[in-house]
Amino acid sequence: MSKKGIFLFDIDKTLFDTPKFIEVTSEKLAKLLEVDLSDISLLDKEYTSTLKHNIDFDPETFADFLCRRFGFKNKKLIEDIYYTEKSYYERNVFSDVKEVLNKLIVGFNLGIFSEGTKRFQNHKFRSLGLNDYFGKDIIFIQDAKDTEEIVKELPVGAVIVDDKEDICEFVTKHGFHAIWLNKKDNKVSDKFQTIHHLTELPSMLL
Repeated sequence: MSKKGIFLFDIDKTLFDTPKFIEVTSEKLAKLLEVDLSDISLLDKEYTSTLKHNIDFDPETFADFLCRRFGFKNKKLIEDIYYTEKSYYERNVFSDVKEVLNKLIVGFNLGIFSEGTKRFQNHKFRSLGLNDYFGKDIIFIQDAKDTEEIVKELPVGAVIVDDKEDICEFVTKHGFHAIWLNKKDNKVSDKFQTIHHLTELPSMLL
């Protein structure tokens, strides 16, 4: 059976429950550094405020930041919270993701279109336990997605599923079909298709 087309999925907040993962890692950091969870939360906000965008979060520079603030000497122990335990990632894949991917993979080629610091984002993807669903030649993980250079690399005709409205607008302007996964509220875009739950996707297509 020939496939009908290509779907490219964002990772954070689309396939992966990023806020829940942040809660888990914050608890681990608080325990390791022997500080209150509220201290980690405050310093996370302070560190994030130094970044140009949230997607620039880097466990290595965050570890440096925490070591300086708490006089902690073993940076690797902090980095290991993000890079060693893969089960943190698998447990925080949204519960409906495999159900949806199992339906779509029958008729479509599935890939990834995600942004973030490359080492961390690639590790995150490899740790989700979803590799078998996605074609190796259609994995696009970049520092940022909203650049002219990146969209030129995407396969013509690909459909992009993303939780960010601005990314959907950007790829739409470049001739791609975007589907906005808006879990925040009931807003619907008049520029591209909108869904509020990933489970809506198969019924739109199959």
